[in-house]
Parts: sequence; structure tokens; C-alpha cells
Amino acid sequence: TPALVLALDAEPFYGSVDLAAGFTPDPLVLEMESGGDVDVGYLGEADCVGFVNEPPDYRLGWSGISDGLRIFFGSDGDTTLLVLDPDGSWHCNDDSEEQEPLVDIISPAPGDYLIWVGSYVADEFIPGELVITERSLLPSDLAADPLDESEGEAGETEDGDGQAITIQMGPFPDQ
Repeated sequence: TPALVLALDAEPFYGSVDLAAGFTPDPLVLEMESGGDVDVGYLGEADCVGFVNEPPDYRLGWSGISDGLRIFFGSDGDTTLLVLDPDGSWHCNDDSEEQEPLVDIISPAPGDYLIWVGSYVADEFIPGELVITERSLLPSDLAADPLDESEGEAGETEDGDGQAITIQMGPFPDQ
């Protein structure tokens, strides 16, 4: 059987979002699971480890000028994070804080960022929260105190009337 590889052009498993510098609410928090059956060691990138889905877990379309973009995954397990930026460079992390992976992208270029969240064992799926922020938040900040009340709740955003709405992402049924 041929080795499994990442499907860079596939539809993201949990969905997509387009964000611009200064987006609100910040952070964007999305529920998903880590893991899959593709061993990312084949990429040959020193910090890229673990097993992920073939398609990206999430696509972030980015625009605007920002000092930095931080992406991390908070869970009760040991997970990894892979981000492919618009220039084709890999940003990977394992244990930035405890067992939580975190990637900082300084002066993010506009374009699509493909995100995979991995586990150390093939087909081990660990539930958690993918966080996208321009702030200097850490996984422990959300675990200890989800967010300041003035900024909404983790996993929620506001509609046009200022009412909190929950973002519920895939997996999506076959269409």
C-alpha cells in the first residue's frame, strides 16, 4: 500500500474562516479533535511530528497587516500542530506549554493557512479547542479563565445584535 500523505488541496475537515487583522471577537475558538492516520514525519521537518488527517483540519484565510498571529490547540492530551503558510513554509510545534502545541507567525502574509492538529498515535482522536488569536494568549489562559466577560465566551461570537452565538464546526456529512 502507498504511504499516506497530506492532501493540501482537499476541503478542510472542520471548515474554513476568513479573518482580517484586528478581527473580533479575538480569540476565535473552534472545537475539534486531533489525530488521523498520516505520519507527518515524511515531511522531513524537524518539529513536525504526529499523526493527522489527510485533508487539513482547518483553513484560515488571512488578510491585513498584523504584528503576529498565534495558533494553538488546547486539550487534555498530548497533541501536535502543523501550519502551512501561504508561502509554502511549515510551522510546527509539539509541547510549547506543557503538552499544548502553539505556533506564532510573525507579520503573517495574506493568504491561506492550512492547519492540522495531530496526535502521537495513529487514529487517536483527542477533543480540544483550536484557538486563533492576535493576542499573546497561552493555552493555560483559556483553561484557567476562558475569557474576560467583555470579550465573549470561548467558542462563542456575537451576531449583529450583540447576542452570543456558538460556533459549531463539522465534521460535515457527505453532500
